[in-house]
Amino acid sequence: MSYELQLDGFQGPLEVLYQLVKKNKIEISEISLASITEQYLEYIESLSVINLDLASEFMIIAAELMEIKIRTLLPKEEKKGEEEIEDEHSLVKRLKEYEIFKKASMILQEYEEKGTMFHQRALDIGDFIGEEIEVNLDLDLIDLKKAFMDALKSYRAMKTVKDQKEEKEWKKLRIEDIRIEDRIDYILDKLKDAPAGLSFAELIMNRENRLEIIVTFLAILELARLSRIRIKQDKVFSKIFID
Repeated sequence: MSYELQLDGFQGPLEVLYQLVKKNKIEISEISLASITEQYLEYIESLSVINLDLASEFMIIAAELMEIKIRTLLPKEEKKGEEEIEDEHSLVKRLKEYEIFKKASMILQEYEEKGTMFHQRALDIGDFIGEEIEVNLDLDLIDLKKAFMDALKSYRAMKTVKDQKEEKEWKKLRIEDIRIEDRIDYILDKLKDAPAGLSFAELIMNRENRLEIIVTFLAILELARLSRIRIKQDKVFSKIFID
């Protein structure tokens, strides 16, 4: 990549940052993925022609960094076999790279074709989240992936010929029209009215469009990363709950 990041404690190309994180030279907890994305979008916006290879490279590296962050949330006391760890690695990577970042790539390409690239402000979640809640990611990643996939499948199943116009309309949405901070507010409001917590499906199912499903899912992960919510599962294959 030909642009350099300007972060607290690091200045340089994204791929160099990635290598330093992998070698434990920089703590992933000290890295703001929102800031990285913001700077990347600013760089893309400054280009006269969008380089899709560059966009793909960014998405792959960003997905790897996100995976490392997610894996740091897993309970450290559990000893797992090499094969099981590799399976989780593959599933999480496919979840982000195929389901999330592939859709983001398609949106980028659509904006390139329309000649309407956009800019998103940096997300400072600390501005609108107050009370801290203990984090708990004691759940099976296979089931987390399945819950997300079920939400997307449910949305596709609800679409009929009558909904084709609606389907075209959602494609016109810009990323900033469905903001992650709005979904975070929505999740926290729902949890205030549900002392016993909510199932993962209740929060992510029946969204109005696929983009909203994705943003809601990312909002849940972000809240868990910040220890604002707890994601739990009684046993493998059982329902995933959030409180």
